[in-house]
Amino acid sequence: MHGEQPWVPIYFIAVKPSPSRVKLLEKARESNRLIEAYTKQGKGLFYVDVFTPMLDKDGKPRPELFGPDMLHMNRKGYELWTTLIAPLLKE
Repeated sequence: MHGEQPWVPIYFIAVKPSPSRVKLLEKARESNRLIEAYTKQGKGLFYVDVFTPMLDKDGKPRPELFGPDMLHMNRKGYELWTTLIAPLLKE
C-alpha cells in the first residue's frame, strides 16, 4: 500500500482476547507486542489497542462483550471498538 500511496495511514488492530480462547491469551499478548513494535518502525503505521480495554480488572476477557460462543463479539463489543477506532479515522 505504501509503495503506491505512501500518504495513506495503515492501522493494525490488536488481536482481541476472547473468553473461548483464554488459553491463547499470552500468545495474543505477545503477537500484539510484536505488531505494536513493528508499527513504531514505519511512518504512517499505527497500532490500535483493543486488547487492553477488553480485559476485566483481573486481566481476563470480559464475557459481556461476546455472544453465546464467547468468540465473536456482540453489540457491546463492537460499540467498544467503535469508541476506540472512530476517533482515529477523523484525524
